[in-house]
Amino acid sequence: MDQITAGGGLDLMAASNISWVRRNSVVWSSIEIADRKYNWRAMKSLETELKNASRRGIQVVLIVRSTPQWARKIAGSGPLCGPIAQNKLTAFGNFMKALVVCYSGAPYNVKYWELWNEPDIAASSFPGNNIFGCWGDPGDAYFGGGYYTDMLKVIYPKIKSADSQGQVLVGGLLMDCDPRLGAGCEKVKNSNLPPKFLEGIL
Repeated sequence: MDQITAGGGLDLMAASNISWVRRNSVVWSSIEIADRKYNWRAMKSLETELKNASRRGIQVVLIVRSTPQWARKIAGSGPLCGPIAQNKLTAFGNFMKALVVCYSGAPYNVKYWELWNEPDIAASSFPGNNIFGCWGDPGDAYFGGGYYTDMLKVIYPKIKSADSQGQVLVGGLLMDCDPRLGAGCEKVKNSNLPPKFLEGIL
């Protein structure tokens, strides 16, 4: 859902007994413009949405995405949707801890943190500034899935240290084709790669 608002939308959801919403909205690159220099004002409109959802008993799954230029894996460059440099994973962990401290309690009450959306996509498949992850690495045996897990290993304890009830979610995978199923895969470029991403995570 692109936006959850106090008017109509949330009231209709609550009236329909909908208790969950997934929101792709925390843009790390807009908040941490330099290492440990946070611009929390970038969260202002989202804060209102989170408070409105919490008041109505709707739990938000909050997606975090978009790597700042100073933290990108490819020599400080590469796309916003791409992976984090190895030596900046701790910086992302610190950001996530600060984010969870701010928003896990009242009045926001966020408990579910999803890290990137569809990270099993190669950067070459989409423009760099989009709502997807693009951690897919065609040159890696597991298409980048193992490296994504390296990130999870750093971030998980940081989130738990800020909120022991916080839940860390793997980014929902696109998995646009599984060559083991056959039909239709011939239309998908590099169709053997997305399943490798999941194998790498596992």
